[in-house]
Amino acid sequence: MRWGKPTLRNSFFGWLSAEAEPVHHSDDIGIQLEEIRHAMLLCLSETGKPRELALGNKLRMTDDVQTLWFARSDLMQSMAATIGETRAREKMTIITKMFNGLISESITGHKSRY
Repeated sequence: MRWGKPTLRNSFFGWLSAEAEPVHHSDDIGIQLEEIRHAMLLCLSETGKPRELALGNKLRMTDDVQTLWFARSDLMQSMAATIGETRAREKMTIITKMFNGLISESITGHKSRY
């Protein structure tokens, strides 16, 4: 039986994954996804713009955390036009932190500090 014996390959990949993001269970990701979606929809509702219906539908219908991540720019644009850029950035900072551990550093473009 080799399953208990460490190999060079296993130790190498184990060493590489030391900096990897934490592994989440499917249920945990689903809960976090719903929390992010809810926060984004609350921010969108503050804009009061009926023309943002398409963005609202996109946020409601997606099951993909990456789609929510990339929808942040549309949400930011909508909020900035209504509540001002400063307040919109404050809200987006909170939403962005909610993605920690869910989105790869290759997508975010920076290592998470939070």
